[in-house]
Amino acid sequence: MKFSKITSVAVLATLPLLASCADEEESLIVAGAPQWQGTCAVQVPANVFLSRGILDVRFETEYIVPLELQNQLVSQMAGSANNGIDNSELQIVGADVKLSSAQDSGLIERLRMEGENYIEFSPSVPTNSIGGGDSLGYLVTGIPAATASVLASLRIEDALIAADDAEAAELAVDPSASSEEILLARRTAQSRALNRMTTIDVSIDIRARRTGNAVGDVGEIKARTFTFPVDVCFGCLFSCAGCSLEVDDDGDGSTDRTLTGICPEVVPEDATQRLSRADFAGTSVGCPSAQDDVFVPLACDN
Repeated sequence: MKFSKITSVAVLATLPLLASCADEEESLIVAGAPQWQGTCAVQVPANVFLSRGILDVRFETEYIVPLELQNQLVSQMAGSANNGIDNSELQIVGADVKLSSAQDSGLIERLRMEGENYIEFSPSVPTNSIGGGDSLGYLVTGIPAATASVLASLRIEDALIAADDAEAAELAVDPSASSEEILLARRTAQSRALNRMTTIDVSIDIRARRTGNAVGDVGEIKARTFTFPVDVCFGCLFSCAGCSLEVDDDGDGSTDRTLTGICPEVVPEDATQRLSRADFAGTSVGCPSAQDDVFVPLACDN
């Protein structure tokens, strides 16, 4: 549903267009993040919106936020305006993004230490236009690939520290612990640290400007800040549940049994090793990003 704060074409035709009016009248709004419809595209007007997203940083890809932008201005026919043009069109000129985390503010500070541009940036966006009363599906980089790469490195660092701490704790309890017991303690601690979900809040400011205006530049319009939570994980979105392995027990060249849920060799046994997005197939999103989906190895023997 679209709401219009300006209901009279006559008012638009007779009053001067002021920059301050654009800010107060909410000319441009972000309606929400539409649910993906099987492709890396945003279909509007949307009926269902995402409440949050998931990014698997083990693939080191960006997170793309889908948006529905709405132009709240009333569309005018050229003959109905005193200047002879429709000045309700809005052109998108930029986006500003800032990352934060109420759950783990320390993580944001660690990112900041790596570089301010990892948490505050202005991604490149197309300068599309929206007519008065129309909606536009729009994609904005919420977490860049460079930031995802740093997040992956930090997660591995935490996992290795957790493994060392677990080994020390195991030996403190039982100085004669076997190598198998120590290895199990390390793997358990490492897996727990890697699989931990951390929510990063992605705050997006969309900037636009009025076009087709005969009375001069009305200035830049900024939509109300839209904040979208993204759960960051390491390795949580890839699955080998659909994979199978044929086993020849007696060596006669025939399959004696089939094991299901076994990852192929292209998936490293060491969970801290990186994965290539190109080696996996998503099931629904279709974006070149490891997000909001489950990814299955292309090399599965099925």
